[in-house]
Amino acid sequence: MIEEVSLIFMYLLIDAGGTSTKAFLHDGRKVVSQYRGPPGSVATVGLDRSTRSIEEVIRHYGGTFDAIAIALAGTDVQENLRKARATLRSRLRKYASKVTIEHDAHVVLLSNAYTGCSAILGTGSIVYCFDGKRRVIKGDRGWLVGDPCSGFYFGREYLRAVLYQFQGMMRKSCILFNSGFKNEDELVKFLYENSCNQDIIASFSGKLFSCVDKDDQAKYILYKGLNEEWEAIKSALRSSGQSSLYYFGGLLSSSTFESSFVEFITNKAKKCRMDVKLKKSNEIIDGLLKLLQL
Repeated sequence: MIEEVSLIFMYLLIDAGGTSTKAFLHDGRKVVSQYRGPPGSVATVGLDRSTRSIEEVIRHYGGTFDAIAIALAGTDVQENLRKARATLRSRLRKYASKVTIEHDAHVVLLSNAYTGCSAILGTGSIVYCFDGKRRVIKGDRGWLVGDPCSGFYFGREYLRAVLYQFQGMMRKSCILFNSGFKNEDELVKFLYENSCNQDIIASFSGKLFSCVDKDDQAKYILYKGLNEEWEAIKSALRSSGQSSLYYFGGLLSSSTFESSFVEFITNKAKKCRMDVKLKKSNEIIDGLLKLLQL
């Protein structure tokens, strides 16, 4: 529980992602408290666990709110978004009379503009565009076949390289020495137990980025992911007729990744003679407030 604060309004803003669910208590002027709970992405943990994660952060504060706004990852299929809205509004009505839920990529875009494109680069990834009427989605589509340039993508490729190095199929390098695994059996046991845990696999992306400056294989994996991301971006921009791209997500905590992403996408756009206005996104709080029309 937080200390009691005298507020005219109390808004709860929630960003439910693949690694964590972040909550911000807002008084209409500023954030007065923050809290982080378990993953809330529908694609990562399913709707039931997502709902429980969101309820956990709400119960942390206790009481009721003037409104709740939720940016919900893993809901780019419209049927899933409709079902999530119905479920969450039913479960959360006791906490607030107004509960607004929207796809997290749309909320990221709203944090910057009403039309354009957003690229989320976190546990999962997506390129999302909105022209005022149509929603265009590229990349994404889940970790099994999609999510290029995501934490899960880089973590998976990193662990694959670790396995190959243990097996003598690739020369030993920073990738192996930085992995934390003592031998192949230890790695394989980990893989059997965690292959479908996206957030755990995604956590290895940081180990990959730390090797990029001194390991050609790590650099190859990084730029392979960036190239796949560029193809998604290029297709999304052309399909939607937009030129602004706002990028956001947990991978940006790595300065190596962020500088590589910006340089790579900028250079690719120039080579393709595309006018891409690339900008780091404002905080998602801005979009959540717009959802509530504040």
